[in-house]
Amino acid sequence: MAETLPELKSYCSKDWADAFFASFLWATNWDDASDKQKLAALCTATNLIQRFTLFYDDSGEAFAYDPAGTLDIPDLLKEATAKEAIYLLSLDESIIEPNSLLTMGIQSANGVVFSKDFQGDILTISVRNLIRSMGGEILPGASADDNGGIVQGRTVR
Repeated sequence: MAETLPELKSYCSKDWADAFFASFLWATNWDDASDKQKLAALCTATNLIQRFTLFYDDSGEAFAYDPAGTLDIPDLLKEATAKEAIYLLSLDESIIEPNSLLTMGIQSANGVVFSKDFQGDILTISVRNLIRSMGGEILPGASADDNGGIVQGRTVR
């Protein structure tokens, strides 16, 4: 018998994200995505936020928001989820897999040198800042460096 996987949930609905991006200047990636892609991006964003953040209650106990739970999801967390989702939609390939050019052995193209040490941000700086403004802690591995900026993965000659 095939294993049944749990349905992934999102911190914000597609309708909430659609309304948020209706007034967002750079929403082309969102507008051009299908409903299925939008839902997948929101669920993936939620999964990444759950994996790389912790929140603390008034007594100092760590907890995570459960998208299917009883706690109300704060609007800032919905915004962070939507922003992470649009970031994911803008990528050509997975941020958690090795770069396909490097795995094929391509080290440069048209004067651009690719670094095998490149590590992109998992959570964008905007998302990390929203999480921190809610009192959340960003766990190691969510960003490419300790300064909050993406590591430059290539140099131009």
